[in-house]
Amino acid sequence: MSVIAIVPALKINKYSPQGDLSSWGDTNLLEWKISQLKQVNEIDKIVVSTDSDSIVAITNKIGIESFKRSKNLSLKDSLLDVCAKLEPEDHILWANPTSPFIDQRIFSSLINQYFIHNEPVDGFVTSRLQHEFLFTEAGPINFDNMAIMSRDQLPDVYMITNGAYFSCCKDVLKRERMFGKNPRFLEISWLASLEIRESQQMSLFSTLMEEFFKEELSSHDI
Repeated sequence: MSVIAIVPALKINKYSPQGDLSSWGDTNLLEWKISQLKQVNEIDKIVVSTDSDSIVAITNKIGIESFKRSKNLSLKDSLLDVCAKLEPEDHILWANPTSPFIDQRIFSSLINQYFIHNEPVDGFVTSRLQHEFLFTEAGPINFDNMAIMSRDQLPDVYMITNGAYFSCCKDVLKRERMFGKNPRFLEISWLASLEIRESQQMSLFSTLMEEFFKEELSSHDI
């Protein structure tokens, strides 16, 4: 059994014509994510899954293995493509470059909590706890009478972020997705939960790097 970090990487996507090679400080989003994963002691191997020859060339240059996949695969098929190349008992850490503030401490905690909780079949996910009044078009989701309730009285509702998922390969293959209906939740900060979803957010996220590094420095002072 190995712990394998999988970084799905695209050369072009909806938020930038440079995709996961978009500039991030003095590097790019892909190499930034790889640098974070390299600092996680619990990870046995890092693999980049991509349909881009240029990304394969970059990963070869920096000594990271790549899985070349067919172009235009869906997320589901990309995931199954990865699992088909691994052992059933391997564990996968799925780490998206578009969540640059999920760092090595969060990855390490996600992995360790998974094993502490006896390898939950439905996996472990990064999340944000929401204490808000939630609705669909059909009506309230998490309350009956807003007039007599405060936010503090609302039940816990978890929003799964797209930053990191952890699960066993055999479980992923069985359900054909990274997590099931009842995953365990690792709560992360607002900053860590942010994901780049459109091009306008790139410059905004760059300004948040200062806050990220402040959190990094304060964590080392503890």
